[in-house]
Order: sequence, then structure tokens, then C-alpha cells
Amino acid sequence: RIETVDEKASFKNSLDNRCLIIATAYYEWHWKDEKGKVKEKYQINCDDEIFTFAGLYNLGTNPETGETLNTFTMLTTDANEVMKYVHNHKKRMPIIINRNDEKAWLDKSTKISDFAFPYQAKLIAFTK
Repeated sequence: RIETVDEKASFKNSLDNRCLIIATAYYEWHWKDEKGKVKEKYQINCDDEIFTFAGLYNLGTNPETGETLNTFTMLTTDANEVMKYVHNHKKRMPIIINRNDEKAWLDKSTKISDFAFPYQAKLIAFTK
């Protein structure tokens, strides 16, 4: 959740490590019943063929082996209208970065909270 990322200890060392996660589509589940026992899978595409999500990365060390681990996380925000229907149990969506904002996202002098808004470009959702 982008709204609380700066409050979470698990992200403390990652806030300046921004990255773009490249995608051509992603999947979400639409709950067909109240408890999510019956779900329908949706593929989500963007109006651009390739798009990017807002991510944070970090390097960690496996305490058992000493091996360096490369990790990343995708940030989420409130859902836009399309995703409120698809992701109806939590009404969240990944932060999709507009092409014009990709450099700003990577610039750590830009506030993370500036990106805490639902993506408003055309998303296409269809069942798989």
C-alpha cells in the first residue's frame, strides 16, 4: 500500500530504491461470492502494449547461506472504476506509471505520495 509504505519497517531501507516493473498484462481475481470461494480470473491489459508498475527493490542477505538476495515489491493504490469491479474484495490495484511519469517515479526527490492515485488510462479486463 503506497499510503503506508513510509510507515512500515519492512520498507525502511527500500524507499529510495525505486524501480519500474515492466509488463504486458497482469491477472486479478473477481470474487463471485462473499468469501471468495468462487472466483473468476481476469487478465488486465493497458492501452499501451507495454506498461510499467511502481516498484521498490532491495538487496538482502540470506542469514543461513550468506547469499545476496535481490528482492522487489509492487506498490498498490485505490482501484479505479474498472478495477473496483474486477478486484471487488479489496478494491486495490497496482500502481501503473504513465509513460510521461516514469522518470519522475525513478527520481527519489519526487515524493512517493505523488503517485498514490488510481491509474486513469484505459484498462481492458477480460475473463480467462
